[in-house]
Amino acid sequence: RLPFNWRSTLQMKEQFAAARLRLDDRVWLARSQHARELVSVLLTHDPADRPSAGEALRHEWFRGQAVAMIQAAIHGGGVRRRQMSLS
Repeated sequence: RLPFNWRSTLQMKEQFAAARLRLDDRVWLARSQHARELVSVLLTHDPADRPSAGEALRHEWFRGQAVAMIQAAIHGGGVRRRQMSLS
């Protein structure tokens, strides 16, 4: 299931063009605040206001995911796919 609740592709395009993005429905509320912040800044309408790839990779969400992956590897569990979800 996609994390956005649009009825049509046209509605999706209209929402993006108007820079209207809601991350407060039940799908997004189940995600971490860091995940919602990252998605929000990456979908900023004006490209000049968007972070670069390097800036995005330094976002707190990625740092948290890296810590989880390292901890899993140290504890012998390896890196599980679930840990890389937007949780």
